[in-house]
Amino acid sequence: MLFLGIAAGIFGLDFFLKRYIEKRYARKVRHPKLGNLIYIEKYYNDLSLFGKSELTFWMGRLRNSKRKSRSIELLKEYRKIEQAEYEKNDFENIREKRDKAFILRGVTVSLIYENDKDSLCYYLNSLITDK
Repeated sequence: MLFLGIAAGIFGLDFFLKRYIEKRYARKVRHPKLGNLIYIEKYYNDLSLFGKSELTFWMGRLRNSKRKSRSIELLKEYRKIEQAEYEKNDFENIREKRDKAFILRGVTVSLIYENDKDSLCYYLNSLITDK
């Protein structure tokens, strides 16, 4: 019972703190607090790296033929966009590049699962050339 109370307290604090920040602060503006020890910034992460990877994974495994063909089209278009950004190679840090490579891998594996031979060649080539 004690653990349920602690969990409820944490979730309640989180809920009310988010509501307070949502009402009071502008988006993407840093507000220093406690002598610049803490910054409050309202920021929305629409879909995280792992969320995108999970989405591309399941898009490649649809069984409805109409949805399956549409998802393959979307995956190919998404791969084209991500690949163009990846090849620009103007990343601020190595993490951005690694994240793009992770998403490209997820998209490519989903397309391979759907028997896309171009994706298979692309993936094998990237493994061989270590790109």
